[in-house]
Amino acid sequence: MTSRLRNKLTLLARAGVSEKNPGVLGLTNRLADVAYDSGKMTEANDLYRKVLASQRGDITTWSEKALHAQVGLIDGLCREGHPLEAKEMLEGVAAAMAKRFDPFHIIRRRLQKAKIEIFNWMEDWDQEEPMVRDLVQICLVNLGARDAETLNAVYRLASVMMGKGRSAESERLHQTTIELCQEGTEKHQERMCWSFTGLGRVYESQGKLDEAIKLLDGSSKKSAQSLGDENEAVMISNYRLARILARRGLLKESEDLLHNTLRLQTKVLGEAHINPMCTMFELGWTLQQRKQYSESAYWLEKCFRKSLSLSNFEFITRFSTQLGSCYEEQGLYEKALAFYNETMDFLRSAKEKGNGELLDVDQYVANIQALIDEASKHVKNEAIVVGATNWVSFDQA
Repeated sequence: MTSRLRNKLTLLARAGVSEKNPGVLGLTNRLADVAYDSGKMTEANDLYRKVLASQRGDITTWSEKALHAQVGLIDGLCREGHPLEAKEMLEGVAAAMAKRFDPFHIIRRRLQKAKIEIFNWMEDWDQEEPMVRDLVQICLVNLGARDAETLNAVYRLASVMMGKGRSAESERLHQTTIELCQEGTEKHQERMCWSFTGLGRVYESQGKLDEAIKLLDGSSKKSAQSLGDENEAVMISNYRLARILARRGLLKESEDLLHNTLRLQTKVLGEAHINPMCTMFELGWTLQQRKQYSESAYWLEKCFRKSLSLSNFEFITRFSTQLGSCYEEQGLYEKALAFYNETMDFLRSAKEKGNGELLDVDQYVANIQALIDEASKHVKNEAIVVGATNWVSFDQA
């Protein structure tokens, strides 16, 4: 589909058709939506921006195609790892869209989904839950239970339940989604793969690691046959499987699967995408458990560096903490301290810019400060020991 859409756009451009032409805007949106559905957020967002660049004047005068692109960009920015930018953009257009479209319109539904994504980044489950339940009801009434958009909303609700520690309810919702997806289109197959992954996560949280491994191993292989191993849902399924394998103590199997998953994710999504970053982190963690510290530090630092481009303080802090622990296990406290201090500088800078409005920076500052204090003690103790050793050596001389 992608090549066909691009060919049409090329032919229209050669014919001298303006980029502001409704047909061109529609094709560009479709191309962006395909990229979005494939998890290629950077590509999708660039295409949405291209549509928006054709618009002038107040948003109330924009075409519906432009508003489609605007909502797509908000949603895409959030999925790409930029919830602060997405939130700011959403606040600028939400009122105008609410006046123009009723809650059942696809643009309003997608706007609701974008809001939910932002709350998901915040892990504010209490605010997210009623919004997701509302979206589920809207989709059920407007689209029916088997529609892919409805199933996606139910999947999100299951994730919220998981976030709130209500694993039994999350499990039930995932199982319901899987049953509804048994006979359907490719979209349903993809949705089912996501739900199997979510169910595997539930089992992991319940300590049912063997059940989770069996479930995800079968699901990912079956999904790869129908969707291809470069499908985002399949890659995430393999990531989750590798993570659970490592927790089960099957470190070599986990490492091999993570390397393969990272290779595919990098090829399809690029290294700057949040998914490959998480895979790098798991690879670094797994290698650390195997005492392969040099390789572990390489991957942990790589994902840490890339995470600095995101507005997700949870990930940045987690990556930095794990990287520091990798060095601390080797007794290299000064190296660990350097990364903790760099993280602290980043967090304080974010707070000064007012980015704490969306995510509570203070809690992450406190966590990193505790690590700095502890690592500093070790560095000072080492200095005392070295000083004492040098004094003894000098005295003996």
